[in-house]
Amino acid sequence: MERYAPSAKDLASRDVVSRCMTLEIREGRGVGKNKDHIFLHLDHLDPAVLHERLPGISESAKIFAGVDLTKEPIPVLPTVHYNMGGVPTNYWGEVLNPTALNPDQVSPGLMAVGEAGCASVHGANRLGSNSLIDLVVFGRAAAIRAGQVIDRNAAIPSPNEASVEKIMD
Repeated sequence: MERYAPSAKDLASRDVVSRCMTLEIREGRGVGKNKDHIFLHLDHLDPAVLHERLPGISESAKIFAGVDLTKEPIPVLPTVHYNMGGVPTNYWGEVLNPTALNPDQVSPGLMAVGEAGCASVHGANRLGSNSLIDLVVFGRAAAIRAGQVIDRNAAIPSPNEASVEKIMD
C-alpha cells in the first residue's frame, strides 16, 4: 500500500484498497495460476491479536480459502466493499425511472431511503458515520415529499389476483 497510499498505508479506505488491488492485477502482479488475485498476508500478526480484533476471519479463511491465516496468506479479489444503495433516487427519496426525454422522471408513489436508496451524494466511499445523517436528511426529505404527493382522501385500491401474479413473476 506504500505505493498507492504512502501516508495511510494499511489504513487506507476501502475504495482505495480495492482500486489498488485492481491495478496490481491489471499490471500483471496478480498471483495464482491465472494471476487473477493477490495475497493478503496476516501471518506477521500475533494470533491472539487476530482473534481479538478480527473475530471470524480465521474461520472464514479456513472455510472459504482452505488456509490457516496465521501461517499462510489469504487469496483475495478486489470487490465492492460496501453497497451504498442501488435504487436511484432524487434528493426527495423518489425513485427515478429515467427515459430518453427525461432523465429525472420519477416512478409516482415509489420511494426509497436509507441503505436501499441512492441519491449519489457519497462518491466512491461513504464515510462510516454518514449513514445516520443520510437517514435523517433523506428520510425527512422523503417524508416531506410524501406529504406533498399523497392524497389522504384517495381510496387505497385492493390488490387483485392479476396484480399479485404479476408481482410474483
